[in-house]
Amino acid sequence: MFYIENVRQGVDCRVWWRKDGEGYTRNLDEAWKVDEAKAKQICRSRPEQDFMRPAEEMESQAVRHVPR
Repeated sequence: MFYIENVRQGVDCRVWWRKDGEGYTRNLDEAWKVDEAKAKQICRSRPEQDFMRPAEEMESQAVRHVPR
């Protein structure tokens, strides 16, 4: 499974596609997790800014913050 990261200039943290490509989120828990075929399909259309990232790897590196 994969998350789709959108790399934009001027963003200070990772930005992920939301479910069904409906916007973006900085919260990995709200990000859309897709299979490899879907990830490749999505990233093919904008290869300079959308990248597929392995879900297991991203989840193991995630830093979660507790809201105040």
